[in-house]
Amino acid sequence: MKKVITFIIFCTAIFNFSCSQNNYTQLDSIILFYNSNDSIGKYYKYVYKAEDYIMMENFEKAAETYEKAFTYIDIPFLQDLGNAKECEMNSRKNEECIKKYIYFLIRKNGTKDGYLKNEELQKLETWSDIKAMIDTLSCLNDTAVVNELERIIFNDQDYRNQCHKKYNGNTYNEFTRDSIAKIDSINYYKIYRMFENIDMSEEIFGYRGWGIIDVILMHNRQRKEIYELLIKSVFDGKLNARDVFSSLDDSNYKFENKYLFGGRSFGFNVNDDCYMYIKPNFKQNL
Repeated sequence: MKKVITFIIFCTAIFNFSCSQNNYTQLDSIILFYNSNDSIGKYYKYVYKAEDYIMMENFEKAAETYEKAFTYIDIPFLQDLGNAKECEMNSRKNEECIKKYIYFLIRKNGTKDGYLKNEELQKLETWSDIKAMIDTLSCLNDTAVVNELERIIFNDQDYRNQCHKKYNGNTYNEFTRDSIAKIDSINYYKIYRMFENIDMSEEIFGYRGWGIIDVILMHNRQRKEIYELLIKSVFDGKLNARDVFSSLDDSNYKFENKYLFGGRSFGFNVNDDCYMYIKPNFKQNL
């Protein structure tokens, strides 16, 4: 199980490295800046420390650090809740924390079967209480938003699949490019209006939601308007910065250099590879 946890984190972990002042000019996209004294800044600070502990297979220390991180945000992100639960199950087995993490996970993604059938959970002294809680929980997802996102991704993929079949795999050609571009534009502005009018978050759009949004953004890299809305949602603790800024970086979106100084930057390209970077003077304070 420890190897599994380590692998999961390895796929999503923050890879930190030092670089000199001269490297600043090589940055393609500065993704995020925040004051480390802000609540959301502290959340990420401790989450990254927890991930470092996981990479060292110190799951008890990781569990303690996740617990501290979660005091700085109303509802932690799915990625962190799942990791925190696994760390607890493989170290302290703090049943109060485990119950709380399962509560938020189900409220965010609506999935119960994995917990109800989990033999390790059933061994906990408080399993009967946990099961009773699970049985009463309902998902926070906004059905209208989820359904609209599903319609958007269907429109995005269905026409591309039709073109792929009709032209023997040559999806993008002189006969299809304009139609695909029109569909992409329509889908993009549907997403844009959703973020304008709705307080979008993981609990609103569900576990598949960001994946759908990411595809639409990928197909509209030339359109930048939505990113100011996404960035605001990150600062408000509504969206997972690692998801948002991975997409933003793919779009070659560029911040002003002022975002580089005085805080933390992560999720940008250095040369041809994507790395996570912590400014040396900030890393010393972690």
